Amino acid sequence: MLKLQSLGQQPVRLGNDDVKERLTALAAQYPDAARLQVIGQSVWGEDLYALVVGDADAPHALMVQGGIHAREYATAELVLAQAQDLLEQNAAGASYGGRRISDLLGAVNVWFLPLLNPDGALLCQQGLSAAPAAERDTLLERNNGIDDFTRWKANAVGVDLNANFDALWRVNPDVSLPFGNGYAGPEPFSEPETQAVKDLVEQHDFMTMLCYHSAGEVIYWYFGQQDDDRQRDLALAEGLAQQNGYRVVQAGREITSVAGSKDWFVQQYGRPGFTVELFAMSAVPVTQDVLRDAVERNLGAVVYLLDEAASRATGQ
Repeated sequence: MLKLQSLGQQPVRLGNDDVKERLTALAAQYPDAARLQVIGQSVWGEDLYALVVGDADAPHALMVQGGIHAREYATAELVLAQAQDLLEQNAAGASYGGRRISDLLGAVNVWFLPLLNPDGALLCQQGLSAAPAAERDTLLERNNGIDDFTRWKANAVGVDLNANFDALWRVNPDVSLPFGNGYAGPEPFSEPETQAVKDLVEQHDFMTMLCYHSAGEVIYWYFGQQDDDRQRDLALAEGLAQQNGYRVVQAGREITSVAGSKDWFVQQYGRPGFTVELFAMSAVPVTQDVLRDAVERNLGAVVYLLDEAASRATGQ
């Protein structure tokens, strides 16, 4: 198992180059079980990286994503830790639920997408100096003239990527133009980052989607599921909560979240999707020790969902 150490009160800092370096190292260390993929590019032309863990010919897949909101780039650290932990357990011949992890990965491989909004993460951490010179005035205007971008959530052109999926997509009447938070875009999948996720899901048979965000220590699972699907997904959410101690949002028939990646996946494919908010609301900026606690509490989520997805895929 991955060993975690106390890292102190320094804020988490992480960018796309860090993600590439660490995923490349994992792919080199475990060449038979991991491969680095580029699934698309961001607005500013940054590669969107994925690490695929498991059998390349596995007929099914599971997606783990982080960093879709710019200021929530610390979630990428958990996704990276989960990828490393899964690879270590697989190499050690570990089992889960009575089955070897290698067998689970033969049925369902895992796509880790740590940082889906690299432009926004860079803008949050480095400010306007990270942006092309020709775009700085526009970005400043879209941030209400404030040169502090640490609270920016959108991508490089002011679209909230987790409001840009085709699941009851609607323009927020309070945010009808590009902005740092809440603008849904001119239409669903208008952004290269969300289009890359859509293309990837359409190319593979994903059984489950797990999405990490960073405020509230809650688990969102509902998007209109009924009957058996509802019971299945609620039970899975409660299983996640048993591991991390977060609160499961017990949704009724009212849908309060729209146009997120989890929402679209549940609506389009009728399969489980979860949005897990990692940190207490007060944990801004995220420090290394706060991150360490979240990693410890959520490290086992991937194997838990992998086991269930493999059972559903194989009927075992």
